[in-house]
Amino acid sequence: MVYLRSLMLWGLIIVVEVAHGILRALFVAPRLGDLTSRQVAIPIACLINFGLTWLFVTRLRLSPREAVAVGLLWVLLTAAFEVGLGLALGLPAERIGQDYDPRRGGFMLFGLTALALTPWLALKVRGRAERSGAPARP
Repeated sequence: MVYLRSLMLWGLIIVVEVAHGILRALFVAPRLGDLTSRQVAIPIACLINFGLTWLFVTRLRLSPREAVAVGLLWVLLTAAFEVGLGLALGLPAERIGQDYDPRRGGFMLFGLTALALTPWLALKVRGRAERSGAPARP
């Protein structure tokens, strides 16, 4: 059940990230250029992913070890989704690979690293907030 709930949250993250990507392509890329807009989008995506995970992490009922496993699962699913979507949209493999190559300006590996840590970090931050007496959100 833990992993089913985690997959549901990952699905929500992907839907929000697709919307984020569409908005980036429509409004940011024309002003900053494609590569720069993709680079700027990575830290924003990390914040979105963390925020969504932070909101729902208590409902996932993860142990720290499960949170790490979920983060790694999300990385695998996200990489497969990104590559699959890129190919479905007709992007050449060279262009898809650019996102993952820091030497060519791609920051996706940084984003995936952050995604891997997101469930664990959200669990820790959420736990600290609840222990400190800060108001807990559902």
